[in-house]
Amino acid sequence: MNLSRIFSLFSNNEDLDGTPINLTSYEDFTATPVFWVAMFRKLINGYKNIGGNFMENMIKDNTSLDSDDVLRAYEFLTFTKAYNYIINLNLDEPTHKEALLRYGGDTMNIALYESLLFFEEFEEYEKCLTLKKIIDFYKNSSQKT
Repeated sequence: MNLSRIFSLFSNNEDLDGTPINLTSYEDFTATPVFWVAMFRKLINGYKNIGGNFMENMIKDNTSLDSDDVLRAYEFLTFTKAYNYIINLNLDEPTHKEALLRYGGDTMNIALYESLLFFEEFEEYEKCLTLKKIIDFYKNSSQKT
């Protein structure tokens, strides 16, 4: 058994037959507007169901935690992370507009409004302005179709 050969399978940039592997495909995809739209939508629309249940179970297991504080922190982190994806959209770029319209759907509309209301509550008006611009574009574009 050649252990160095086995471990090299996990650390080099070649496939088993020696052909180079393109390791940038994942990195490249994460820098696309389609990825940003999908991640924003997924985080906002899934945080109540998936994450909320997880956080509630974690709180039950650790009674010393204040459940309201933990859930509020989770919500804040989720909305902030989602915003960090959607802020990358540039509505002057045709590919960014197309990604928003093609992969948005009704759930995107809901996610945008929920995010706007969330940041409005915290008086983060710069984020609200960014979200409002995306909402307006999204609403105006969907009315044309």
